[in-house]
Amino acid sequence: MTRPPPPKTPEKKRTPGSTRVVAAWAVATVVATTALYASRLGGEWIFDDYHAVVRNDRIERLWPPTWAWYDHDIPLASRPAVAFTVALDFSLHGHDPRGYRVFNLAAHIANALLLLWIVQRILAAWPALRMSQGEAAGLAGAVALLWSLHPLQTELVEYVSQRTELLVSFFYLLTLFAALARFGATSRRASFAWTGVAIGACALGAMSKEVIVTAPLAVLLCDRAFASGGFARALRRHRGLYAGLACSWGILIPLVVAGPRAGAVALSSEVSPLSYLRTQAGVIAEYLRLCFWPDALRLSYPPWTARSWAEFPPEGALVVALFAATLWACWRRPRLGFAGAWFFLTLAPSSSVVPVVTEIAAQRRIYLALAAVIGLVVVGGFAGLRAWAGAMPNRVRVARAVGLALLAAACLGLGWRTGVRLDDYRSRVAIWHQDVRVDPDHPAALFNLASALFDAGRSEPAAAYFDRGVQALERLDPETRAALLYSSSLDLVAAGYQAMGRAAAGLPSLQRLAGMHPDVADVQLAYARLCLAAGRPQEALDPLQRAAALDPESPEPWIRMAEAFERSGRTDSALSSLGEAIQRTQGAERERLVARRARLAARAAEAGP
Repeated sequence: MTRPPPPKTPEKKRTPGSTRVVAAWAVATVVATTALYASRLGGEWIFDDYHAVVRNDRIERLWPPTWAWYDHDIPLASRPAVAFTVALDFSLHGHDPRGYRVFNLAAHIANALLLLWIVQRILAAWPALRMSQGEAAGLAGAVALLWSLHPLQTELVEYVSQRTELLVSFFYLLTLFAALARFGATSRRASFAWTGVAIGACALGAMSKEVIVTAPLAVLLCDRAFASGGFARALRRHRGLYAGLACSWGILIPLVVAGPRAGAVALSSEVSPLSYLRTQAGVIAEYLRLCFWPDALRLSYPPWTARSWAEFPPEGALVVALFAATLWACWRRPRLGFAGAWFFLTLAPSSSVVPVVTEIAAQRRIYLALAAVIGLVVVGGFAGLRAWAGAMPNRVRVARAVGLALLAAACLGLGWRTGVRLDDYRSRVAIWHQDVRVDPDHPAALFNLASALFDAGRSEPAAAYFDRGVQALERLDPETRAALLYSSSLDLVAAGYQAMGRAAAGLPSLQRLAGMHPDVADVQLAYARLCLAAGRPQEALDPLQRAAALDPESPEPWIRMAEAFERSGRTDSALSSLGEAIQRTQGAERERLVARRARLAARAAEAGP
């Protein structure tokens, strides 16, 4: 019995008409996306941007590459490819956020163009759809345009430190792009070239974010569905490609395991894999809702987890059903199954069994997965309109007009909603006000809003929001409180009280938090900072010593401890603390601390015994 022939490999050549269609949609995508974002790139730094850019002295020089490794958990840690681009931006733009966001916007547009080409190749290689090359190009253009204008994508352009998701998405798409080109290559030289591009892109993705871990499997499923016709044949025909893609795991695993993010993303956390999986079923259902109705957009979610099956979210049943349907489709209808597999594979690193304990949910995680949702809707709509039109010329013209009208309405609606969301990014106060509107009792959002209001010079409402945050926090269980405090800008709140000259007013609330959580370094540091600002250096020593023990690699507790000892008249202890801080820093910060220690030693010598 002879085997059926494999599916036809995507043709390398396109007709001149389809090439023009692809080019037209590419231009439309670039123009529309640029026009939507261009006037809204100058907002303030927000949240983790302060740790990744504003207060990050390691990006201040390109050589030596101090930007490549971090011993504390910030968004750039264990992600040297992204850290390099941030250091490059700093060399060009300093601390002006507009230049960084221009880079993010360019990366987002590049991702949309890669998506356009990938979808066009896939649709053209799907015989059951019975599409012409021009129709495949038109539908691919519609998918790319809708995807690039969707309001869920705003966070990755405006929130600079989330460039990690942007760049890993670029390398993920480039890996698939190059693999598809390799499958259709007609010469040995082209085959080698595209194989090298795919492997290089996957390796750079491993140096950008953990999402790339599923890229080799995505390529294999695409190969099986659209090129080789079976897993065994795919692995046999392209074994060099898959061996090279698998090498990216050898880059990624050491970066994650040896890096400072191992505690944030770990199976050994207090959240079990099963609890996290139950929780993610509801989270993914929320992501799906936002794909179709992107209203209550936000930066932060409460770190709630479903610790038992009794707490399993009802909407999670939909996700379980979709996952089961995807498995069935991958087995029986591999081309259709690839769309569902793309959705789940791109979400799997953050939304499956590996707990991301510092952030249970984040809307930016749907960035790549959104392409599968939009693609299925666009292709399904096209198939429905064509089935309705049949072979009747009048109906064909009406169906084409209806399709274009629906596309225009969707683009206008998404563009308008994206513009509204981009207005939230004009300031930190505006973006955190939106989070508080969505969830008025979310402590992290209240703390971050308080910090933004302090920076804006509005101390009265800032203090009120901070007190509301403490009250909301006290109503939660200890584990949830600890996770929330990790993602709260308490250090900025303390700085705000200090800048407003109201340190003593903020002490009671922070003292309560420090008493509730003696095991959270950020809380102890914030409390100690206000103690110093309020003229109580002796009171600051105990929380500073706890913070140093909790976070032994951070220089900040030792720097503050030196200040507390110096103001208490204990110069020898201050000099010792500065020595500890110097051992934990490098670059310009280290030089500043060395100079400070020398000045203090000189003053001590002048004062005599």
